[in-house]
Amino acid sequence: MDNKLSNAIYESRRAGMVKSDQFFREMYPIARHLFRINNPVIEGLEKIPEEGPLLILPKHRHYADIIVTWFVARNAGRYPNYIMKPGLPRGFLYRGGIEIYRKIDILKTKSRQKRRKKISKAKKVNRESLDYMDYLLNKGEAIISFPEGTFYNDGVGPINPDKVLRKVIQTQKEMKEKIFILPIGTEYHGDSYSDVNVRIGNPFTLDDFIGNDGVNEKGLVKKIYDDLTLLSGFWFIDKKNSYGKSL
Repeated sequence: MDNKLSNAIYESRRAGMVKSDQFFREMYPIARHLFRINNPVIEGLEKIPEEGPLLILPKHRHYADIIVTWFVARNAGRYPNYIMKPGLPRGFLYRGGIEIYRKIDILKTKSRQKRRKKISKAKKVNRESLDYMDYLLNKGEAIISFPEGTFYNDGVGPINPDKVLRKVIQTQKEMKEKIFILPIGTEYHGDSYSDVNVRIGNPFTLDDFIGNDGVNEKGLVKKIYDDLTLLSGFWFIDKKNSYGKSL
């Protein structure tokens, strides 16, 4: 995706996000009602950087997560873009959506012929989306990506250095401004998971994971996993100060 095209897409989508902001704020209570959740209790809102490139990595537990995370980001003054599953209505693309095909999206296709077509399409879509991500980060925008890729309610699911994370690593090499990474934990409880607590972690950069061989991806992934686990209430500290999974 060339720079002129990226700029045109950015201007169009950014204008759509700003124009739709009041509508989404008015629709937010309705969405909460549909998902039967109360207004989230947010801890650490002040930790969200007010400006500059930002990758937000929330725990994924509930269909309402994207709404809740959007609400949190907007209360911090950010207009968040978000990684979305292909196949959702195209209107989402003009409200901050960025299509990314994950491996699981392709493996679901059983027909070998259809799978080949999907792989070809996925390569094109992912290339354009990742280039656009690069553009957004260089513009100082915020991007939301669920690192687990799907729901996990009993703990934090496997986190791998996926396309999104690796694109951030690549982009950071070419940028002077630091990209902040922000883990966000969630806990749903109460009747039918109606109450939600959102805990915002401390933003960090890739600086602590850079060595002679480049970025230590395993260390970065472990940091994200540990932060999400702690922020989502899955760890407790025992008498020996060692960590274990909560009951």
